[in-house]
Amino acid sequence: MNEWQLNLASTSSQWLRTVQKNFDAFIIDHALNERKASASAMTLVAHYPDRSELVEAMIDLAIEELSHFKQVMKILSLIHISEPTRLGMIS
Repeated sequence: MNEWQLNLASTSSQWLRTVQKNFDAFIIDHALNERKASASAMTLVAHYPDRSELVEAMIDLAIEELSHFKQVMKILSLIHISEPTRLGMIS
């Protein structure tokens, strides 16, 4: 059994088939979106340091999304996708 658990209860079978056929692209895209979400939250922290409620919420969000990014990177490592160019981290 995998280290990760997925909630498939509300996922359409068509979507699952699409992901299965394109899993590498899906998981790479997922990793990049988690990284972007964390970075976007930190950008808001930098732009609005005087808005304490926003800063606190965005720091929490950044930590959560970075944790998700780490989890997805572990999956990528398990399936041997680690080249930076495939992850869109360098050109």
